Amino acid sequence: MKKYNALQVAGAFGIKPNQINDYQKSSYASAESQNLAFYVDTILFIVKQYEEEITYKLLSQKLIDSGYYWRFNVNVILRADSKTQMESLAIGVNNGIIKPDEARNELDRPIADGGDRLYANGNYIPLTLAGKQYGAVVDSEGGEE
Repeated sequence: MKKYNALQVAGAFGIKPNQINDYQKSSYASAESQNLAFYVDTILFIVKQYEEEITYKLLSQKLIDSGYYWRFNVNVILRADSKTQMESLAIGVNNGIIKPDEARNELDRPIADGGDRLYANGNYIPLTLAGKQYGAVVDSEGGEE
């Protein structure tokens, strides 16, 4: 009779080693991906059901029709290490995706003066506006007039 270890049994049922606390081949770098896998494999479906039920039971049909809905902030589960988190927030702020105050809120920091505006790199402009910074007039096709 062949004896099976826990890892072989988990593999037979499609269970990841980290879900049975086997971290032999795990690294700190994969912790974020393990958290994401845990979220997707276990609680995503349940959280989505809760959001839909709370929306249905607590909001009026008028609010739902207006686009309101209930949503949990699950970013805490997926929070990365400090360096990665700071880099991703900086990229979001520098590219005009999020406001500085929104990034500060993610870090539990107080809002700052001027942090409620979107900022973007001044070097990025639509092609239709190319040359306007030098006083050239550009037509709708992108050519100079």
